[in-house]
Amino acid sequence: MLKFSTTIEKMIDEQTTGRSTTKQFVEYGSKRKLLDSGVLDERVGEYIKELRNAVAFHMHKDQRYLVIVMYRPSSRSHGYYVLDTQTLQIAEAESVRTAKQGILDLVAAEADKAANDDKAKNK
Repeated sequence: MLKFSTTIEKMIDEQTTGRSTTKQFVEYGSKRKLLDSGVLDERVGEYIKELRNAVAFHMHKDQRYLVIVMYRPSSRSHGYYVLDTQTLQIAEAESVRTAKQGILDLVAAEADKAANDDKAKNK
């Protein structure tokens, strides 16, 4: 059965801007499109420019976490990494899906911690 999930206008927009959005992530199909979007600060942008074989990027809506898809020519496979743009630490993931789920779990844990800290302050 066919599932109609988008419109022709969205498809054309994605092709011209090079980005597609979901509720939590914005996808950039190339390094140039990510850098031209202006979502990264200069320091992180310089590091991204130096990356080789990066083929796709998925930025979380809070712009702290970035999923990087890199091609590994030696094994002819892809690697999936999560970059924390504040600390510049990188974690490896098994797939884009697990990387995104890991980010959502981190964001939820941070929100819970912030809510608990606020409750403790108010007591």
